[in-house]
Amino acid sequence: MHGANRLASNSLLEGMVFGPRVIEAIGQGVNGPVATGAMRAVLTGWPPGGAIGGRRVSHRAEPAARPASGDAPTLRSLLQRTMTRCAGVLRTATSLDEAQQTVATVHAGTLRLEPSPAVHELLNLVAVASAVLASALTREETRGCHTREDFPDTSEEFRLRLVV
Repeated sequence: MHGANRLASNSLLEGMVFGPRVIEAIGQGVNGPVATGAMRAVLTGWPPGGAIGGRRVSHRAEPAARPASGDAPTLRSLLQRTMTRCAGVLRTATSLDEAQQTVATVHAGTLRLEPSPAVHELLNLVAVASAVLASALTREETRGCHTREDFPDTSEEFRLRLVV
């Protein structure tokens, strides 16, 4: 509904609009998504691959990481601080690469820890961070409130949905 302009308060509006639509769809017997054709999508895997505007999309594989030391809360804090600083609303390829290195380091650090709910939560955060970074590196443009400082303009070839 809001496209690339994903701000925290937008979720309230989405709930107000889509909540009643879901109830209506259930009442009509809709059992799953229905394609509207409104959005084109480029499907990417990990590492991302595909083509946008006729050019191949690919990224460097995750770097070999030296495991970060610390317990799950320490690693979680490192991950969260890095994602906020390097992959927030303002980002560059350099900051996103730095974030990827930290994600790999945190992931390697979790392998040294005994399994626990905190470690499993951290592994989930690592998975989400990896998906965010893959999408942010693929979208080489500025759109909505997400600004690639190294790509300040909006590009028509990215007027699509990226699915990682």
